[in-house]
Formats: sequence, C-alpha cells, structure tokens
Amino acid sequence: LLDSTDQVVATKTGFIAYDTTEKVFKGIIDLGTSVTPGNYSIRVKTEKYLKKRLPIIYPLALATKHTIAPTKLTVGDINGDNTTDIRDYNAIVACFEDKDCGSNEAFADLDDNGVVDGVDYYVFVRSLSVREGD
Repeated sequence: LLDSTDQVVATKTGFIAYDTTEKVFKGIIDLGTSVTPGNYSIRVKTEKYLKKRLPIIYPLALATKHTIAPTKLTVGDINGDNTTDIRDYNAIVACFEDKDCGSNEAFADLDDNGVVDGVDYYVFVRSLSVREGD
C-alpha cells in the first residue's frame, strides 16, 4: 500500500488469481488492523510477473478485506527482480525443451503447461516491451 506521497505504508499478502474468461487478475487483500483508514494506491506482485501499480485510489477502512480492480500483469520476471532482461532470457534458454534447469523451471514455464518450450519463449519476447514493473 502506498500513501498519497507514494511512500510504502504497508506490505500485505493477499490472494490473486488469473480469470481465463476475462484475461485479467482478480483478488482480495485482507488489511487486518494495522493500516490506518485512508486513501491508498495498491501495487500487485506475483511470481513470474512484473509489479504493477493499480490505476485507481482505494478508500480503505480498518480491518476489512478489499477486492482489487481486475488488472493485467506482464509475465516474464523469472528471477523476481521486477524487470524483464537478459537474466530472465538466460533462465528461459537454460530450461528450453528437455533441459533440466532445477528450480527455475516452474518460473520459466510462462504459460503453465508443464514444459518450457517455444510458447514460453514467445511470451517472454512479447513481454520485453514492458521492461520494468511499477
């Protein structure tokens, strides 16, 4: 959560999932009791995707769960550094086809079909137009 001066005031864990019908991520954030009521911006981050600042201001109340606006995220951040770059490319190439690449394999499988292949490479190359997350 970010306040009106773009300062991070809290980091919360929530649940987001990809809606295959609408092709967006949707989710819920539980603020608990540690966030002062007010207007906040929200940034969303999940594995393999760049962090994104949601385009609306949320009026948040204490101890409530909030549904985040449906949003599109950019896939391709394989190493989790909030950029898509040569390091992510190298991770995909290292896992391509039948190569055993250890723990990177789950992150390099960008289309979640269980194998790192040409589709994942294509998805990654497309993501290079958005180089850094918010």
